[in-house]
Amino acid sequence: MADRPRDDTWWIASDGKWYPSTLQPDSSVAPVVDVQSPMAVVASAVVPRVLTRIASGALVATSIMFVAAAFFGLQYGTALRSASVSDESRASAEDVFLGWSSLALFALVVTGVLILVWTFRTSKAFDARGATNRRWNRGWTIGAWFIPLASFVLPKLVFNELEKISRVPFAGDAIGDQWKEESHSAVGDLWWLLWVVGLFMLQATQMLLTDPTVDAGTVDVVTSLSGVAHAVLAAAGIALVIVMRRIESTSRV
Repeated sequence: MADRPRDDTWWIASDGKWYPSTLQPDSSVAPVVDVQSPMAVVASAVVPRVLTRIASGALVATSIMFVAAAFFGLQYGTALRSASVSDESRASAEDVFLGWSSLALFALVVTGVLILVWTFRTSKAFDARGATNRRWNRGWTIGAWFIPLASFVLPKLVFNELEKISRVPFAGDAIGDQWKEESHSAVGDLWWLLWVVGLFMLQATQMLLTDPTVDAGTVDVVTSLSGVAHAVLAAAGIALVIVMRRIESTSRV
């Protein structure tokens, strides 16, 4: 018994495990497990559509919040630079910006959990395709995000592998190493670039804004850059939605 076939003679049973031909049940002996039909195997190897819609919908909502935070961040930066704006108006602009920023970051945490669930379920579904020599399956879909420094690289490798596997047509037979001949998408690279750049910008601006030694002239510039960082993260969210929807749709080919 194994999670994936060792050769072409292995078969998958209703428990989702692969068995060698020597354990293939025949009509003369009562089978221990029932063999899944080809259609059942294909059905178990596709990405859950409902989960994809929920996760992508949450990403869109979170991106909208980041756009709002970006808009009000830029407005706050303008208020800081304008001599005609009263202190009370500046304080009000700051409260609005910080409120939207906090809401967007909270939504990002919630959405992040959904993305972890989606990648885990997707990787599990692709196990049924019999893809061999996978490196970033199951546990890596979650653990890759929590390894210091490596988390700036490993999650992207996980998504690259999922994209490649999803592009191999699947009709019930093990796909073996065919997925290695496929390529990941350019929009996948764009998503990761925007995500990393946005995170670095946001972290840098937050550190500067909370630094009491920063002069007032620098605060307005940093605040505007913080708004840009929020916009970059919003764009990253939309790009990730495209990647996830493509993986889900191509997995059904």
